[in-house]
Amino acid sequence: MIGKLVTYTLFFTCLVLSGCSQAQSSQPSNSSQQVSPEERMIEQNKAFLKQEREQINKFIKENNFTMQRTGSGLYYMPISTSEMEPKTPIKEGDKIEYNYRISLLDGTPVKNSIDNGARTILVGTDQVEIGLHEAFLLMNIGDKTMFIFPAHLAHGLAGNMDNVPPRSTLIYELEPFNKLN
Repeated sequence: MIGKLVTYTLFFTCLVLSGCSQAQSSQPSNSSQQVSPEERMIEQNKAFLKQEREQINKFIKENNFTMQRTGSGLYYMPISTSEMEPKTPIKEGDKIEYNYRISLLDGTPVKNSIDNGARTILVGTDQVEIGLHEAFLLMNIGDKTMFIFPAHLAHGLAGNMDNVPPRSTLIYELEPFNKLN
């Protein structure tokens, strides 16, 4: 009984495998036209990044903003600078408290400190949007700065499963007001 079961299992496995190899060999063998899934994904992401950059540049132009862009793609523009003397630059390891306003590129509100209270962050280590760490390193305590976070610096491919859709560009207005360490 066990011998027949093993024989049938081997026969079925061979049948399936030979069917798979025949299916592969029946496809056209023009390798110059075949694109791997990885290459397809890379091309799709390049197209998305190009489209996102065009949307950001259009937004900046329509609003007459003068923004700078970092190597990672983070856009920023000071709204006001700290009047505190001496200036207190933010560096990695600083625990800071900050006010914020976050919206989608189309102006749809996401979150803000008026409704949700101020936040704290340990710069360089907390598990938050990766763009926040870079943004704070460009600021002093008391500055207020507008940032545009491309999707890869914000919530990425998935969004936040709440009010940020997948692949969303976000506008952040950040105002760090207290260094806690």
